[in-house]
Amino acid sequence: MYQHLTRAALFVCTVINLTGCVLSTVDTGSDSDWETSTASGDDSTGETEDVPSVYDNYPVLSAPCHIEPAEVTELLVTTTDFATGGLSTVDLATLAVTPDVALTSTDAIARAHNGKVYVVNRYLYDNVDVLDPAASWQSGGQYSLTLPGYQSVNPHTLEFAYDDPNRGYAVLFGAPTIAVLDFSRPPAEAVIGDIPLQRLADADGIPEASAGIVCGDTLFVSVQRLDRNAGWVPVDHDYIAAIDLQSQRVIELFDDPSAVPGIALRGQWARQFRNDPTDLNGHTALVLTTGIERVDLATGEVEWAVTPQQFADAGILGSMYPQAFDLDAAGTRAFVAAYRPDYSAVDIYQVTLDDPAAAVVQVAGGYLSAERTLEVVGDRLYFGDTSPGQSGLRVFDIADNGALTPADIGATQPLSLGLAPYRVQASAS
Repeated sequence: MYQHLTRAALFVCTVINLTGCVLSTVDTGSDSDWETSTASGDDSTGETEDVPSVYDNYPVLSAPCHIEPAEVTELLVTTTDFATGGLSTVDLATLAVTPDVALTSTDAIARAHNGKVYVVNRYLYDNVDVLDPAASWQSGGQYSLTLPGYQSVNPHTLEFAYDDPNRGYAVLFGAPTIAVLDFSRPPAEAVIGDIPLQRLADADGIPEASAGIVCGDTLFVSVQRLDRNAGWVPVDHDYIAAIDLQSQRVIELFDDPSAVPGIALRGQWARQFRNDPTDLNGHTALVLTTGIERVDLATGEVEWAVTPQQFADAGILGSMYPQAFDLDAAGTRAFVAAYRPDYSAVDIYQVTLDDPAAAVVQVAGGYLSAERTLEVVGDRLYFGDTSPGQSGLRVFDIADNGALTPADIGATQPLSLGLAPYRVQASAS
């Protein structure tokens, strides 16, 4: 199964492919060689300088924003030993695991939509597999996303139109575009257009788009603007681009044509979006960067919910170390998985949101993972651990607000998933 992940391997996984991981054991040099630089204006915590948040042309949202299902009933877990991959499911009512319902690549994420499961095969695979759980996970086809001139378009996520269950938007990390697909068509005819992102690219021509959120007729996409020719260093801010799905074009938020047309985030390397349960209108997202940022997608306003200094005080220093996060049902607590400074393990932390004096406290740890495997559902936290000899899904009780305790599932050992977990995704079956 998993071999122990070296510091070099974890570094290559985090930097070279960021949120799409292909491990390598190449020698990255001495420890000093992989200190991460930050953009101009950053301090040691990776916090950017204040930026304007007054927009000349901001979209009016026509519907709530959809990041994750309202009623989570199962987990979709892609698994791998980095030679092969699979998809397993976990029924959250019974914690019954159905392992290996389908084969996947070694770099895959899965999400459910409209009764189907879409497996996005990422770096160097560049395709989407469509599976039908109601038909014994039969394949509905493989949809290629390759583009001439690019070694790998490296799709990072797949979002769906608000008003068309078959319309998908593949957000590409390795190319300056979003692929538009119609999954009602045969695979060879499914790519029906593209949304250019060149306006958000840095000098290397690629904006490194990653996460996405659909809010009615508007798609919001995070871009990282990394210098691929200088160690993947951020050139300035992370941004969130607003895209009009009717015209399929980036919205020019500013009249100034020289301005980057995006919502500037305060931290760097945006890894993950979550819905804010406290916003009953469904227009607010929380974003994991070098802290946790609250973004009002109805206005473009950005503020810290957990500051980089709070992370730094807990030993989570800079943009390399935060890995994944989720919130409790009330939206008052966040749970964060983060690498240790030497990349020897991943620990889990808890922090109260919107209190700059709140400490980020370690509540569990000593695990391994290479991707985002933390999910909170109800009073339980689920974490995919890849530790050699004891890999699987760990289940914790979070109800008492203290250190995490193994949930009463009959044993303290993790739930076996077949191969080791790679990515965990909440789903409504």
